[in-house]
Amino acid sequence: MVSGIRTSEPAGGSTPRRALEDRQGTGTRPDKGSDAGRQTGSPGGQGGGSPREGFKQDPSANETEIDPRAQAIIRRLPVREENTGKTRGLWFGRDGSESPLVSGYDRYQEMADRYADERLGLGPLAKATHVEIKFAMFMRERGLRDETIYLNNDPCKGPASCRRWLGSFLPPGAKLTIHWPDGGPETFDGKS
Repeated sequence: MVSGIRTSEPAGGSTPRRALEDRQGTGTRPDKGSDAGRQTGSPGGQGGGSPREGFKQDPSANETEIDPRAQAIIRRLPVREENTGKTRGLWFGRDGSESPLVSGYDRYQEMADRYADERLGLGPLAKATHVEIKFAMFMRERGLRDETIYLNNDPCKGPASCRRWLGSFLPPGAKLTIHWPDGGPETFDGKS
């Protein structure tokens, strides 16, 4: 695992380690329903299957409607209050395994800085440390085309924001849907 993004499967075919086990008393969101604390997407079948089952995006769907299943997943993440601390999130692979995501400096941030400099003519960006931009680089590296992530913070706004630049970092034609506390989904499309 590299900076919260799974880069290989566990050795010996073992079950992947759960990223957020035993989170009691650590600042996670309180249970707001019977499904809120469930370990969804477990390869062992706990939690009723992969979160991907029910998150198929209808292109005509109103993206301003908040998805209660997504919010149940987000409630498992640490609360990020008053714009402090790292943004954390979850991504579920095609096999239902979950991988933690975290903002900060790592090889995906370095890839984003190189991409911003070489392909976009921007030079290094502070936004390259943001989960959304780093995940876009992960999608490029893996050839992923349509993914969904769940974050404890909404995508930043403004002229030099993730909302402004994410489409430029995504692979052309790819889609990244983001859910966050009491918001989303918002789908970003990769530009050519």
